Amino acid sequence: MDPTKATGCDLCSEARSCACADEAFPKITPRIKRYEGKGLGLQAVAASPGQTAYRKGEWIGEMTGELVPLSTYKDNKWVVEFVRSDIEPPTAVCQLYCGQVGNCFRLLNHDCRPSALLVPLKVSSRWIMGIQAKQDIFDGSEITIRYGRDFFGETCRCQTCLRKRQAVCEQRPAGRK
Repeated sequence: MDPTKATGCDLCSEARSCACADEAFPKITPRIKRYEGKGLGLQAVAASPGQTAYRKGEWIGEMTGELVPLSTYKDNKWVVEFVRSDIEPPTAVCQLYCGQVGNCFRLLNHDCRPSALLVPLKVSSRWIMGIQAKQDIFDGSEITIRYGRDFFGETCRCQTCLRKRQAVCEQRPAGRK
């Protein structure tokens, strides 16, 4: 049985097929951009420059890739566990591997204070990995998600953690490390 198949939709009250898969996500896709020190990432694009590209709670898109059994990939930066919230307790049913195939959303960079969330949800009777704005995201801003505490190993290299470490270093008296 395909673990992504279900009935109903989390976005509307339809019990069967609906049009949400075609209507839920914006038609304007993020721009792929190279970020210094991070590589490729996604930049928000609004209908007009300077506007809000995504409001808090709005859907940004869907992360796609190859569905593989749990534990197929260990310690792989291109894997997201697919957790079904309709199973009690919420249970990981497979992995979404984005290393070889997937859309632009596989390029979302990690940040410990992300602007967006990965949210498994049912849309038009299929489970997908949706991306939802955690806060208002403005035109030109980088869209980030949190992949987990151990994403970089022992020392997180996201922008939030780099700024925190830099602030601590600047507050130390001269000559101390």
